[in-house]
Amino acid sequence: MPKTILFVCQGNSIRSIMAEAAFNRFCRKDYTAKSAGTLPIRHIDEKAKKVLQEAGIPLKKKEPTPLTYEGIVSAKKVILMNSALPNFPSQVPNHLLKRWDIPEVVGKPIEEYRKARDMIIQKVKELIRKLE
Repeated sequence: MPKTILFVCQGNSIRSIMAEAAFNRFCRKDYTAKSAGTLPIRHIDEKAKKVLQEAGIPLKKKEPTPLTYEGIVSAKKVILMNSALPNFPSQVPNHLLKRWDIPEVVGKPIEEYRKARDMIIQKVKELIRKLE
């Protein structure tokens, strides 16, 4: 059974979605990625879908997912897209957590989405190298 990497942001509609898709595109089969939001919104951002498609990264997830305790404890590593996440449980063990400083892009021009995507892809590839 593959080990899970959980990517978390607030809405689970842009950054964590892109990280999940990129990880699953580039990683080998003994790991899998999931994503969740502390305050998930109703739909995946259209610009996020577009910039993933531009990079040739398939998006299999259909809708944002709420963060759950089960999701956290079943993960080998939990990656926070930024440090300030509302409703993120403070009792999560530090050895599970990694914080990435990916800027919020909601409502910004698509070029900002591309920059965030590229940062995420770079960090995902670094993470994969460390897991190997």
